[in-house]
Formats: sequence, C-alpha cells, structure tokens
Amino acid sequence: MNTIQQISVFLENKQGSLSAVANILKENNIDIISLNLADTSDFGILRLIVDDHEKACQVLRDADWLIRVNDLIGVRVNDEPGGMATILQILDDKQINVEYLYDFICQKNNHTYIIFRMEQTDAGLQALLSANVELLSADDLCKP
Repeated sequence: MNTIQQISVFLENKQGSLSAVANILKENNIDIISLNLADTSDFGILRLIVDDHEKACQVLRDADWLIRVNDLIGVRVNDEPGGMATILQILDDKQINVEYLYDFICQKNNHTYIIFRMEQTDAGLQALLSANVELLSADDLCKP
C-alpha cells in the first residue's frame, strides 16, 4: 500500500504539553515534516508526519504518550485553480469521505501536495490510482 503514516498524540490542553513532545522528538533527532493541532477545552490531538515514524512511535510510547498511527494518502497536483477540486470529485464519485487533509505548496515545481485521511483508505487508493493521480510516499514529502 502506498500510504503515509501519521502519528496522533493525545495531549492534555495545558501549558508545556506541546513543547514536551517537540523536545522528545528533537532529542531523538526526529524531523517533523508537518503537524496539525486540534484542541478542545480538556485535551488536544497533535497529528504529526515525521521523517522516521517508527522511531517516533517508540520514543513517544517510551515517554508514556498515548499515540495512534493512521494511514494517509498523498497526491501531487498542479498548484492551480481546481487542482484540489478535481481530486475531491474523484473521491466523491466513489462515495469516499475525506475526514481531514494537509496541504503543502512546493514553490520549486508549482505543485501542491495534498495528504488525505479517508474513512476508506483502500478504496481511496484504488479510486485515485484508477484516475491516474500521482500518489506520494513519505519519502516524497522529505525531498526539497
């Protein structure tokens, strides 16, 4: 399967929680490629894409953080009006729900990378492959 692993870290919504996770990753030479933080009044979910997800999972678990790993799907599209709409239409046509996404714009090559979390990862992969959409690996995200 051509997926990108995301680590979700469950944090208390209090001062110092986010920096504690960042410091653990720093101390273990793990590079954060992208992150997203969603919060409520009591807790937050830190979603991370890192350069070494296996090592990151281990060091976070060793530090007693509650984590979960999810498979995401990455695609490369032209950075132009309608680029994302085209991808979303492919998924809509197959009745595949997008739960959330990340977006990266690549200044050098005029592309955008869109990383999706879908309810049906396998069906999403098949729909995108059938439409000849260029899929990304985690290594693609690490390249300049």
